[in-house]
Amino acid sequence: MKEIQFKKDGEPLRVSFIFIGAMYASYTFYLFNANSNSYAQDPNPGNNQNPQDDIYYLPMPSSLNDNRIIELTTSLVGDGTSTNYRVIMEVYQGNKLLESIVDENNLLNNKPVDSYIFCKLKSIYLNESK
Repeated sequence: MKEIQFKKDGEPLRVSFIFIGAMYASYTFYLFNANSNSYAQDPNPGNNQNPQDDIYYLPMPSSLNDNRIIELTTSLVGDGTSTNYRVIMEVYQGNKLLESIVDENNLLNNKPVDSYIFCKLKSIYLNESK
């Protein structure tokens, strides 16, 4: 699982989801508490068929998110005009992109496929690398 470092006393964290390809996608974004099966916030469902942004802010202060796990679960089906898809999860602190995680594959015969992206958040002090 990808570990993403962030400044514990820094600006707000947010995640953004991007869907590339001729497909219909529905997703659920989960934020798990550190070392727990419980959620830090209610799961957030969405899809790529509306004009709403697929952006979610994480709880503040940012230090609360240390060791939390982000999961993006997406179900996809092609619209018949493309055979490839890309699901991208971007994690930002303020306006700085910390990490971009990509899942890409083929849409086979317009049959539904699932995509899973996970990452763990790890706080650092302001004088450290990120």
